[in-house]
Amino acid sequence: MVPTDSIGADLGLPDIAMLTFFVSLHTVASIMQQIHTIVAFKDVKTKEWENIAANVGSPELNITGGATGLDRVLFYIREWLLLISFSECLGLC
Repeated sequence: MVPTDSIGADLGLPDIAMLTFFVSLHTVASIMQQIHTIVAFKDVKTKEWENIAANVGSPELNITGGATGLDRVLFYIREWLLLISFSECLGLC
């Protein structure tokens, strides 16, 4: 028998399923970003350099590291999913 005052003792299947879903989606987005970078490395890095040169001093460069296009979208999706997962973990504990 699990004590009721232990951390996470009352976790239900929907909570675990939701957390698993967001973590899995985050992992898939990371893999997609890595594959895109590997396949089109030269183009990705050229576009990043051009973005950095064109937007010197932009605060967004500190966050995204110069990513543009698909890489920027995948970056923000990953960050959003990480935030959702972290919030869910805080809510479960």
